Amino acid sequence: MSVLLDNIQAFLFDMDGVVVDSSEIIHQIYTRWAIRHGFDIDVISGNLQGGRTIDFLSKMDLAPESVVAHSQELRNEEVRTAHLVRALPGAHDLLAMLPPNRWAIVTSSVRDVAEARITQAGLPVPRVLVSADDVDTGKPSPKPYELAAFQLGARTEHCVVFEDSINGVLSANAALMRCVGVGEALTSAQPKQVCGTVFALGEVRVTQQHNGYRIFLDPDVR
Repeated sequence: MSVLLDNIQAFLFDMDGVVVDSSEIIHQIYTRWAIRHGFDIDVISGNLQGGRTIDFLSKMDLAPESVVAHSQELRNEEVRTAHLVRALPGAHDLLAMLPPNRWAIVTSSVRDVAEARITQAGLPVPRVLVSADDVDTGKPSPKPYELAAFQLGARTEHCVVFEDSINGVLSANAALMRCVGVGEALTSAQPKQVCGTVFALGEVRVTQQHNGYRIFLDPDVR
């Protein structure tokens, strides 16, 4: 077990793919939606990772009123199916051991979808939840993570982000935060923008210091 990061004051977690396992249900929802409306599912799938629904809909050749209608349709379906998601390994234990004022969830999902998935997965409800509804530009913009740090009262250089997508990693980098990659995609790729990678949060160990927290990785749990 080795030290990964020192002097951490705030922990910022992406939601889908980091604390909740929702990839399969998201794929099903968007596949059904694409088929219903005659869209190319391969194009849709390539634009989903780490971004807001409203942003990828806005890039399609759709009238503004259609963007709103499709966004609401997908939003309703994601809320309806929230009971199908599960917490990812290690997520509950890690979130439960952190003080409520030291962590946040920062997601590209809209707020009601995020709240439904967090609750249905049996995870602690965060005091600070930054959703797609809370920012005018989503990941890879730094704004989502900057807002979370501000709401927690933490300096960006003392925050650590846990992300599973390149868009999310770029958002953390742009906010001048250290980032840990989570999941097979980032673990395999080991992009230069992350300071470490884990398959799941169950590999993360945290101890308290006088000036914050220290993070260890424990590969023996894989």
